[in-house]
Amino acid sequence: VYSRTNQHLSVDELDSRRTRASLLLMDELEMDAVLVTTPLIIAIFVAGLCQFLVGYNTGVMNSPSSVVFSGHSTLEWSIA
Repeated sequence: VYSRTNQHLSVDELDSRRTRASLLLMDELEMDAVLVTTPLIIAIFVAGLCQFLVGYNTGVMNSPSSVVFSGHSTLEWSIA
């Protein structure tokens, strides 16, 4: 409004616009809360768990500890 009429907005108009903007923001935040569902949380948990299992299984299959780490216990290499 200022650029067209070279006048500032009245206090009532400013309050009205702030109220409308805050209502739009609250509606948007409420919509985001609906998008996080139980199946989505379960899917994210399972996907993350699978990554840990893949890493563990790779480490177990490629464990040449008797050749590379001779003379050290598993506990020592776990701490190191």
